[in-house]
Amino acid sequence: ETLTVLWEGLNLSSNERGKFWGELEELSSKIEMDTTGPFDTILGECPAGVEEWVLKSITEATKVQRMLGIRVFKLKRLHGEVERLRRKQEAKNKIMSINSKLNVLSTKLAEFEEKAGNKHRLLNKKANSSTLLEEARFRKQMQGMFSAELETLGKLLNEWEVTEGKIEDSDML
Repeated sequence: ETLTVLWEGLNLSSNERGKFWGELEELSSKIEMDTTGPFDTILGECPAGVEEWVLKSITEATKVQRMLGIRVFKLKRLHGEVERLRRKQEAKNKIMSINSKLNVLSTKLAEFEEKAGNKHRLLNKKANSSTLLEEARFRKQMQGMFSAELETLGKLLNEWEVTEGKIEDSDML
């Protein structure tokens, strides 16, 4: 269930999902075909006159051990895939969050510049040098915020490209 949620969140294609399941089944089959088991030495050391129930128990124990081995293997692979996708989703969320912050900052700055561009505000008696200083301070503050967020976004995008390759999901940016 968790794997499906992550696949959906990351828009993984059915081919990529099928590839994962195919590889998992292929590797599981290889493990299943392995004829060696931990009870082989016990079976080899049994004297010829050993009771039948002992042989049946060893055979059953071998089957159970093989079945559990396959299940543990599958669970480890599923856990590994979930963790890989979880890290990918976290990275994607960070990128999208910073992108959203930049969009908000851009909107605030555009609204501010629209108000500041109104020439009638300068004709008002209340407009003085302190208003102009506040505007300059706001612009400088926004510039600092923009550059910090852009730097963080740049680092995250570089990390993404190193680990995941080129960004193909247009919804991310």
